[in-house]
Amino acid sequence: MMIDLGWRLYQARKRVGLSQEELAGKLNVSRQAISKWERGEAVPDVTNLIALSKLFGVTVDDLLTGTAEAAKGKGAEPAEKEEQTQQEDAYYTVDDTRDGSASYMNDDARRSELDAFMDDIPLIEKRVEERVERFTSNIEASVERAAKKMDRDLEFNIAGVKAQFNRKRALQASYPMIITVAYILLGFMFDWWHPGWLLFLTIPLYYTWPDMEHGDPVRELQKFAYPVFVTLVYLILGCYLDWWHPWWMLYFTIPIYYIFVSNAKVSK
Repeated sequence: MMIDLGWRLYQARKRVGLSQEELAGKLNVSRQAISKWERGEAVPDVTNLIALSKLFGVTVDDLLTGTAEAAKGKGAEPAEKEEQTQQEDAYYTVDDTRDGSASYMNDDARRSELDAFMDDIPLIEKRVEERVERFTSNIEASVERAAKKMDRDLEFNIAGVKAQFNRKRALQASYPMIITVAYILLGFMFDWWHPGWLLFLTIPLYYTWPDMEHGDPVRELQKFAYPVFVTLVYLILGCYLDWWHPWWMLYFTIPIYYIFVSNAKVSK
């Protein structure tokens, strides 16, 4: 759309017989700004669009949409201009010289440049994908290093006595203390002494929760504190919803559970 607008601005300027320098002087902008508008590298703001439409004798909508009225034009008749103006009839102005002077590119060169840019788009997408993949790999590597660092034992040697400290095991060992602190805070802050004590029933569940991914599924289910789990569920239903009866029947699932896990086998 920007390229189409630039082409219409270029055609309208040629139609009224103005050079880029002259049009820039009338709009009080630089010639480079006019060149960028016509090459589709920038878009004039609303104020400049209104001024352009008045100079070219068309409406702003004509410039933006390229209607038939814009093609006909209402401006002044073309006047004979200097050799620079005639040169601009066959070329687009390109501001790529270091000294600020204008160089020119004809239609074929412009199309070739545009085709080359379009050909580079897949390469740009590929580079973006490669950077995203590299970034993801770096994150995964960082997480893996952090996990290994967490599992690594810290060794202390104090007065000839060696001690070994494992961060992961220390985190597991601290769970009862976390529950105790949480219970005290809830009690003092919200007066949740009852039934906040139910938090303590999560301690055996935490240490016996089945590790189905790394361990033997049958053994993991056998060591799970299922009766504690049923008790926790029953007490929550009773304390919060007063569903003491008939939800005590949940305890009938305990023998069913152990009959199942005692005869379960892992299918290969």
